[in-house]
Amino acid sequence: MAEITIVLDSINDIKDFVKLSGMCSGNVTVFGGRYIADGKSIMGVISLDLSEPVKVEIDGDIPEEVREGMKKFIISK
Repeated sequence: MAEITIVLDSINDIKDFVKLSGMCSGNVTVFGGRYIADGKSIMGVISLDLSEPVKVEIDGDIPEEVREGMKKFIISK
């Protein structure tokens, strides 16, 4: 399992994040405060308070393309 902290500043960032999450074979869970959303669901991610950084947990294999694409959102590991 990988755990990262990310910032999603725009709707395009959200769309890119959800697209990348969909490429993962396992679960992608996004924690925003007290709320939890499926990282593969655009509605779930949009429902979170994204004015603050959110924690993401990725289970299973993470393709290299996803690792590279997520770098632009990561603020800490």
